[in-house]
Amino acid sequence: MMGLMIGRKTLQVQRKKGRRVFAEVPLAATFHAWYTRLMASQPHVFLTAEEYLDLEEKAAYKSEYMDGELYAMAGASPDHDTIAHNIGGILYGELKGTPCKAHTSDMRVAASNANAFMYPDISICCKDARYLRRGVANLLNPVVIIEVLSPSTEAYDRRKKFGKYKAISSLQEFVLVSQDEVLVERYAWQPNAESGGGLRLDGGGEWLYTSLDSLDDSLTLTAVPATLHLRDIYDRVFPPTEEAGSNLGSDA
Repeated sequence: MMGLMIGRKTLQVQRKKGRRVFAEVPLAATFHAWYTRLMASQPHVFLTAEEYLDLEEKAAYKSEYMDGELYAMAGASPDHDTIAHNIGGILYGELKGTPCKAHTSDMRVAASNANAFMYPDISICCKDARYLRRGVANLLNPVVIIEVLSPSTEAYDRRKKFGKYKAISSLQEFVLVSQDEVLVERYAWQPNAESGGGLRLDGGGEWLYTSLDSLDDSLTLTAVPATLHLRDIYDRVFPPTEEAGSNLGSDA
């Protein structure tokens, strides 16, 4: 038997006649305390995708799902939150009047072929967008995914999540944005094309890797009509140098 927190209740998973059922009992601890105990005491508890979707629909906190395991979502730092909002604002203007739109981290992305459900910071879809309706919508065919990196989740985003994202056949670009330094990395899918000096990754295809590390740089997405200027991405995170600030002040 195991317990899962749903809102102000705890669900106990019991086996009856060979199947798992959920029984509600009063909540005895906070989510994070419960989750820590659960992971420590039962490191190999697995849920089916259906069980995960049922639980996530009622849960007070978001979790991602990969191959039967839950991964609790970490809280965002102020810089992480600012960068994500900056990117969302830029994309709203860039994609206005086009058949494409950007979703925030409230949109769950389903990598069904990879048995995973994840919440990227930004996901972009176009006019043929398809959704799996289970409580909240699950985007099935994003063309661009953007993740803002945090020190505690960088390896998870780069390896585990990207490994699952690559199973989404519609995905054309995966962008990583650092919050601790000016650095934007882009993996662009190159179907039936030579790498052209790009980094070839595992996963059944060729991905062209590029990186930008100056506030004067711009990233032009190829999957959608949008350009992201790094100075706008990092607005209010990496302010102008003192020299630039003094020059601005002298003109006033």
